[in-house]
Amino acid sequence: MARIPRDDDSGRKGGESRSTGTSSRFGQLLRQARNDREITLQELSSKSDVSITYLSDLERGKLTNPTLEIVRRVAAALGVSLNDLLELNEGISAPAYPAALQDLSKLPQFQQALIEQSVRFRVPESDLEGEWLRVLARIRIQNRRPRTPLDYYFLFDAIARTL
Repeated sequence: MARIPRDDDSGRKGGESRSTGTSSRFGQLLRQARNDREITLQELSSKSDVSITYLSDLERGKLTNPTLEIVRRVAAALGVSLNDLLELNEGISAPAYPAALQDLSKLPQFQQALIEQSVRFRVPESDLEGEWLRVLARIRIQNRRPRTPLDYYFLFDAIARTL
């Protein structure tokens, strides 16, 4: 019995191509942006009105070259700019950190610790802040990361005490 494809099963339209290679750079960026925001494929599909199958195929590199409309809807659902999702601002824009980590940078105790460290290490606060945010953003165990600004602060404080 032949399988009957559902309408818009993949979300593919003219101009989009299939690939048999490994994950495309766009697919990697899409997956990273989705994971950074702790959004499932199902949630992204619902928010962007793009099928789960299509999103999964993009992330895995089975599909490449999505339409601009698809990229716009996915970017809007993720809360990122098209430029960031397409990596057009490479080296220009700040990396997108999880919301809890962004909120950490606003905590008075974190700001005070940065001031103290900048004096001790004789470096600008902004350099230290960027370095700490990059380090803390990489902390993951079983693809899970801290959930609140205070979780991040606890880790920051523990690490800072060892330096």
